Amino acid sequence: MNPTKLSRAGSPALTATEAAGLAALQKQQRVTDYPYYSSVCFRAGFVLDLDPQTGFPIGWSYRFTRGETRRAFAYGRGEDGLLAGFTPAIDGPMTLSETNLVKANETIGGQQVQIEGLAIFVKPGMTDGLRFVQARLLAQIATNVSIQLSLEGDQNLFPIGTLQQVPCAGGLVGSVNDDLSFIPTIVDKGILNTNIGAPMMFGQNGWQTRGNYYRLPAGVIWNPSPTRDSMLNVIFTNERDFRVITGGTPEREQLHQLPGEVPVPFKPLTIGVILTVQLVATIVSARTKAA
Repeated sequence: MNPTKLSRAGSPALTATEAAGLAALQKQQRVTDYPYYSSVCFRAGFVLDLDPQTGFPIGWSYRFTRGETRRAFAYGRGEDGLLAGFTPAIDGPMTLSETNLVKANETIGGQQVQIEGLAIFVKPGMTDGLRFVQARLLAQIATNVSIQLSLEGDQNLFPIGTLQQVPCAGGLVGSVNDDLSFIPTIVDKGILNTNIGAPMMFGQNGWQTRGNYYRLPAGVIWNPSPTRDSMLNVIFTNERDFRVITGGTPEREQLHQLPGEVPVPFKPLTIGVILTVQLVATIVSARTKAA
């Protein structure tokens, strides 16, 4: 046997055809499903509203300003979520409950991701563990906030629509009580009423099926860094100023009143809603030698 035909390990060397076949195998790509996800937070503290003519307090409102943006996929685990609307002092560093990204905007481990669609989940609680979904705020978000998918530093923008146009592949269904309207006493235009206020009901989006999601008209490729189209965001933009008012309208302020005590304004310190975006995508990556 010609020793030049032996490999370093002493076995016969590969023929040209075999070597080409091995090289092709090592360069093979494999396609797998993987759930990339990231959350955004809508939170506001209270502001006292006064009647412009009488100066009489007419309610406590929670305000959101036109042009504000919240960006899903703009942070990785262990980072702050400021760009997504989270408050570091309240929420702390982001965790696997908020995202599975390792680095902001980038795919994991150099993967190439083909995005076919996305779903948006409504989380039932806030990260402080004390507050739950604020249904009236959710209704305002669905009405006044646009959603866009962004690649390459917002150079490529794909308008998606509004929250109600993006199905939820599971999560909450049905309806929920509004925690700002279930108040035992209401002041209507400065006149104290003793009637019992009934809760307002708001619907939730979502059906509990995995196939319920927004299908992009054409697939979008999210490339690994540092190539083109490697920076991904899903941008939520306030298209108008909007606010949530205790009592439902500017003319109605809601007060707590205990027996024998003076009514006091009902004003939670903050209200909020957290939305989680999940990409419906396939991952294209190099096949490992063990695969």
